[in-house]
Amino acid sequence: SDINVAPIKKIEASEPSSAIVTETAIAFDNESLTGVFNVLETKLNIQIKYNANQISKKVFTGQYEFGRDDADSFLKMLCELNNLVAEKTDAGYTIKTVNTKAKQAMHN
Repeated sequence: SDINVAPIKKIEASEPSSAIVTETAIAFDNESLTGVFNVLETKLNIQIKYNANQISKKVFTGQYEFGRDDADSFLKMLCELNNLVAEKTDAGYTIKTVNTKAKQAMHN
């Protein structure tokens, strides 16, 4: 039987999102950025690439309102809050860390 061979990491990676999706908005309550990106990918039908290690401890509380928000501005806002940058690609978006700020902060 291979019931207990599933690595723990796999379970973490696919941890369910607690985001609440209604007809008008997606509400995030202390949602991990991984969860936020995954929900946005599904609901907005876009592709968001990210390095899970770089965003593992970051969370977001707020909402994406359909008709008011768009992927571009929402991701920009989300990234600015978390010292990240969303690069637009042909396929969608790639989330990267802002290295320059991190280096400057270390000198303080």
